[in-house]
Amino acid sequence: MVLTPSDVYFSFVYPQPEDHTQKYSIVPSEDFKTMSTLKVPADIRLPPHVYGKDTIPEAVFSRPGQYVVQIGDKLESDHKGPPYICKVVFTP
Repeated sequence: MVLTPSDVYFSFVYPQPEDHTQKYSIVPSEDFKTMSTLKVPADIRLPPHVYGKDTIPEAVFSRPGQYVVQIGDKLESDHKGPPYICKVVFTP
């Protein structure tokens, strides 16, 4: 997941749900478990975790500032252990 300077969350990797229209993932979650590198394009568009807008993709990196990337298991619910956190400064 990534938290934007606007306090909006986006998920880069998400388990495949039964309803494919509700969640997006740039790679399958099972493949992500064994990846050593995940390259994310600066112009990536994903649906935000915002009620009513969670099916409409929008630019993730839409403004300059600090983005907080979190890697963990089940981040939206009772995840196992603390997430790994990395802070990235985006300057277009």
